[in-house]
Amino acid sequence: MLIGCTATGPAFDQVAELKNEKAIVYIFRQPLFYKFGICPDLIIDQKEISCLKNKGFFEAELESANHTVFFDKRAWESDKDLRTNISSEAGELYFYEYGQIMTGMFAAPGSASVSGAEDFYRKTREHSVAMLKLNHVRLCL
Repeated sequence: MLIGCTATGPAFDQVAELKNEKAIVYIFRQPLFYKFGICPDLIIDQKEISCLKNKGFFEAELESANHTVFFDKRAWESDKDLRTNISSEAGELYFYEYGQIMTGMFAAPGSASVSGAEDFYRKTREHSVAMLKLNHVRLCL
């Protein structure tokens, strides 16, 4: 039995109210079967936020600046860590989707392997809010 593979916090309801001195960033992960049990640690500017579970999201207030976003994998995971930079401006909303997709599968008698890719994409507000609500994405606690 797998326990704790999806986010269990409150479901996304609405976008937070903006405060002029900070930006609000939403980082979410849609419910997908490929690597559903993997939960990479989300780190922004060397501060660990939490792990980003399947069907989960985070909301973070950020200062106006360039920020480093890092998804840290466990030592036993074969994929490399994902690191990228994002920029934020006070009074703005940003939406990013972390995604993992299966790109190939190999099977032979007695063995099988699966390969995949991951990425971090900026998304529009309309797309993000629709996906967050449609998929009942929940806050990662």
